[in-house]
Amino acid sequence: MNFLSQLKKHQRFLYLIVLSTAAVTFLQSSSTGPAEKKDIDRTGSPIDNKTCSACHKDGNYGSLLEITLKDDGGDAVTRYVAGETYTLEATVSGTSGSVYGFQGVALTDANDQAGDFSNPSTKTQITTLANREYVEHSGDVTSTGNSVTWETDWTAPTSGTGVVTFYASGIIGNNNGSTSNDDPTDAVTLEIPESTVSIEDRVAGSFSVYPNPATDYIIINTGNLNATEVRIVDITGKAVISADSNSQQIDVSGLSKGIYVVQLINGKSTKTEKLVKL
Repeated sequence: MNFLSQLKKHQRFLYLIVLSTAAVTFLQSSSTGPAEKKDIDRTGSPIDNKTCSACHKDGNYGSLLEITLKDDGGDAVTRYVAGETYTLEATVSGTSGSVYGFQGVALTDANDQAGDFSNPSTKTQITTLANREYVEHSGDVTSTGNSVTWETDWTAPTSGTGVVTFYASGIIGNNNGSTSNDDPTDAVTLEIPESTVSIEDRVAGSFSVYPNPATDYIIINTGNLNATEVRIVDITGKAVISADSNSQQIDVSGLSKGIYVVQLINGKSTKTEKLVKL
């Protein structure tokens, strides 16, 4: 009986060790990203309507998440041009805390993947889940300044996609190996409509614009194109500068920073080139 009793105690002890190890592994697994490790959406999107608060709670670190889409010049954009590449920036900040995380996804109105993520920054990864790309933290991310920023390139979808919505949520944790005393952020959404201007019809070598990016002026080399008008439009399609085709140098110093499209018009067709104003 003593032998059997000791054997049962030993079995119970081993069972508790295995159970505890599994529990710790489950609780810590999201430290490498919820999509990558758990195959779950925690962006607050319509896919699952859940954020990090579905598991993590009880902390109070003043957690805040901000997401911004930026152009080549580092300026926030409010519309995207089909096929263009931008930078998605996500920042989680707070008053204290040990580790930081976030997850984001870009969706169409039909909740399909919108565009493509690429070139993630340090401690950032791109994970595909149910045919959608998620950008999220990778590994334990710490900070000495109470904030962490992740970046990734985002290439806009094809023309006609319409409004793209970025969904994201973040978290600040105490790194105690459990889901307690962590402070998830509220869900954040960023809607970016499609620009009415497209640059897909530009023809390489048809004409050139320089310097580009520009600050004060641009010089247009029309090559052998027989153009009648030069027009610069913003991403909403509004013409902000018009000039005749003989105006090879155009003053752009009065334009706000951002992305524009230079149109070379010959009456029958329009050739375009992107212009970045600094």
